[in-house]
Amino acid sequence: MQTFIALLKKDRWSPYLVGALLGVLEWIVFGWMHHELGVSTTFVHISAMIAALISPEYLEKLTYFQETLAKSPLINWQFMLVIGVLIGAFLASWLSKSYFGSKIPRIWQANFGVKKAGLFFTSFIGGIVIIFGARLAGGCTSGHGLSGGLQLAISSWIFLASFFIAGIIFTQIFYKKG
Repeated sequence: MQTFIALLKKDRWSPYLVGALLGVLEWIVFGWMHHELGVSTTFVHISAMIAALISPEYLEKLTYFQETLAKSPLINWQFMLVIGVLIGAFLASWLSKSYFGSKIPRIWQANFGVKKAGLFFTSFIGGIVIIFGARLAGGCTSGHGLSGGLQLAISSWIFLASFFIAGIIFTQIFYKKG
């Protein structure tokens, strides 16, 4: 039990362990829930909830939202998975004592300085770009990378290759000093 608690308090976990645990989670989702693991549709649902609060009449005119919402309810298992990921991320950062963005990565400091506002802003914009790209691709990294990859879907393998290539190119352009 102490070994398990010590593992939870680590700053970084073994990528092999995390990969194995994600694989087991994928089996559970496929086997018991008859779904693929993915989260990008949840962000469409959240956007629809916000749009419904602001202008329900306008929301009814948007076919993209209507088609997506017709496939599943606003709050479903995937929505709860996203909530669980947020809670798990908070608990992991709290247990490892690395919470609330207290550290700015050295590679970021070397290239862009120590201002947290810039880091948070670019992280937020990067998240928006990734979600937009995920919706264009018909799935997110978890949907394509895990579920699609396990099903040997060609589109998912193309997505994974593109994701890694784009990451390498981005890193070479923006992190020249690191």
